[in-house]
Amino acid sequence: FTPREHYRAIHGLVTNRHLRSVSDLFQRSVVCAVLKHFVIEFTPLKEYLGGEEGENFFTELLFRHLQTSPSNMHGIDLVEQVNETNDDTTHSSGAFAFLSLLNHSCAPNTLRVYLGTKAYLFVFRPIPAGGVLYDTYGVHFAVTTRAQRIQKLSLQYHFTCKCEACVNDYPNYVHMQPKISVPYANDETDNDSLIRYDYDFAMDNYRKYCEFLTKHANAYPCAQISSAEECLKMALHILVDAVPLKAKM
Repeated sequence: FTPREHYRAIHGLVTNRHLRSVSDLFQRSVVCAVLKHFVIEFTPLKEYLGGEEGENFFTELLFRHLQTSPSNMHGIDLVEQVNETNDDTTHSSGAFAFLSLLNHSCAPNTLRVYLGTKAYLFVFRPIPAGGVLYDTYGVHFAVTTRAQRIQKLSLQYHFTCKCEACVNDYPNYVHMQPKISVPYANDETDNDSLIRYDYDFAMDNYRKYCEFLTKHANAYPCAQISSAEECLKMALHILVDAVPLKAKM
């Protein structure tokens, strides 16, 4: 793909303008005006815009991306800079047109792992033929109540979530009961090794978690499956090398 083709996909991302309130659009208009002023006055861009028509085009483009960003940008986690002490926090955002094709579920079946500017998409729950890939837009039933999830998604993405977790009101992890018929795929050894970012352990055991999640897919959700999912997520981060900088020292 050429840079033009890549940008065309980003330019076409949804703005949700028709769903935004007057207050929301006004705030974004103010931000747009301020950004335009500083870019035009303090960067060489003005020389390339060719007058008022070019500046108006740039303003419209900037305003568009101020609307597409909150609905489509993906937060990129983990720091990569030397001497940076913070980790496991979102340090930037990126536009990934393919990932924006994925719908949200509070019980997602995919995982995004970032390495630099690249995004890797893994499937960690079995998906039947004709099934759908689901991402999470920042809220998960295991750690957030249904009311909190619905409020956040409605505010930022302008839809009322009707995923399986919301419709069936799945309990969060602290209230989730284990199922007698399902064993545990992990123990303290797994947890300790993964917390230490043990690459060899992750390589030797990630298949175990995959096989467990495949075998017991029909028991979802339960405490054992949630624990196995977290172990698999951690193992995949380790294998991709998407771990805090301090773990590489």
